Amino acid sequence: LRAFYQKNADMWSDTGYRQIIRVESDPDTIALASALAFRICGTGSMSELCQILINYQFEKSGLPAPKTAPGKRTRKRAAKIVKRRNSEDTHVRTSFTFDTESEDLLRELVALRQKKAGELVSDLIVTHTSSGVKLKRLINYPEWNQQTSVRNTKVKRFNLQKPVDGMLDLLCRRAAGGINKSAMIRVLIKLCAQEHGLI
Repeated sequence: LRAFYQKNADMWSDTGYRQIIRVESDPDTIALASALAFRICGTGSMSELCQILINYQFEKSGLPAPKTAPGKRTRKRAAKIVKRRNSEDTHVRTSFTFDTESEDLLRELVALRQKKAGELVSDLIVTHTSSGVKLKRLINYPEWNQQTSVRNTKVKRFNLQKPVDGMLDLLCRRAAGGINKSAMIRVLIKLCAQEHGLI
């Protein structure tokens, strides 16, 4: 899909007119779709993902291209689309509880990966949602019970994109059977620290 996306890059440029359609799904599927959109086009846009999937499957089918009536190119319609696209970029201000060890490891990872703390946390969430190997490792993490309640805590706040926040909820439900975002972030940091030989 990523190769198809890159090969047909011109297809996704804004022509000034878009037909809005409603796609309904459950939160888990939406979170997975967001993870896929991040992997394919780097934006997390499910609008783009839908276009990619439809065009990719149509090309594979070998069917003749349908004749479509030209759309009405109005400024009013284009302005409405811009507003809708911007809504995909909204962020959620999320608070996490860090213990001393997690905070120290995050600081080391930020220096090692050359990313801001919020970007690094978002990257860990997206990576573990979209990788089956990493998700399995996360589910089998042996120290979950030690992460649900920690002492000497400090609250840190990050602005996560809405799709990323949805992926975090999905990871919590799949790996721990409940929603404890702080515990999940601490585990993701420890797993990343182990990969880089910090612990």
